[in-house]
Amino acid sequence: KGFHRGFWGVKLLALFLGLFFCFFLSNSFFDNSGYAWLARVVSTVFLVLQILILIDFAYKWNENWVQRAFPSDGGEDNTWLVA
Repeated sequence: KGFHRGFWGVKLLALFLGLFFCFFLSNSFFDNSGYAWLARVVSTVFLVLQILILIDFAYKWNENWVQRAFPSDGGEDNTWLVA
């Protein structure tokens, strides 16, 4: 039982303290300063990673269905070709 599944009191306290302190940040913090550029860079990296994960999933799915449609024993299962 690690931090991921436990320590709910600490996690909830950190969440509420973070929300509380966000009310005291000035608006200039979210303008074109470091936070805005960090958000742009991190969101770009996130989108690229999501695209790579989606493409990898599609290739694995295709390989799985092709193997089921054309098994190594030489037989052919036409039900997989319909999909």
